[in-house]
Amino acid sequence: MTMEAGRFANLPSWRWTNVPPGYFLRWPHSGFDLLQKADWLPYGPAWLVRCNAHNTTKPADTGAKGDQLGTIAARRGWCDQCAALGPTS
Repeated sequence: MTMEAGRFANLPSWRWTNVPPGYFLRWPHSGFDLLQKADWLPYGPAWLVRCNAHNTTKPADTGAKGDQLGTIAARRGWCDQCAALGPTS
């Protein structure tokens, strides 16, 4: 098994099949995933951050920015359903 395959081995299938057209799952995380734009897609943000609890997305300029947007506190700023849960403790 390659390292790439190992990242996806235990993921539910919806996590790697339910992505917007032109994007692919690049970095899975427990609460969020980073989706990267395919080279052939001429428009759209380079990265999308997906809230795994609510399947909402937020554009990101870089993978590092996506990691920042994927934190619990940050997700409550852009995912309406996460925001409804209130501030983090």
